[in-house]
Amino acid sequence: MHLDLVPADRYHVAGKPLTGAARDAHLEVSLTAGTDSAAQKAAFIAAAHTLLTELLGPLARGGVALHELHPESYGYRGVTQFEHYREAGGR
Repeated sequence: MHLDLVPADRYHVAGKPLTGAARDAHLEVSLTAGTDSAAQKAAFIAAAHTLLTELLGPLARGGVALHELHPESYGYRGVTQFEHYREAGGR
């Protein structure tokens, strides 16, 4: 996880800087394309927003972005995720 703290006057919501005690957060998550249904992604976004609010308090917007990556586009230990799938017999 990576967290960047941005001063409120440099973070804008609806074109206006946050002021006073207002705060916001934006979470970005990568997942393998095609592995989750629309309902699963919606449930994750809702749960992530709840967690952010529980951790940080009320948020101005509380954004969550899911980035779907093709399994040929990332990997672990020098092997693409696609190759891991292939070696596992598609399981």
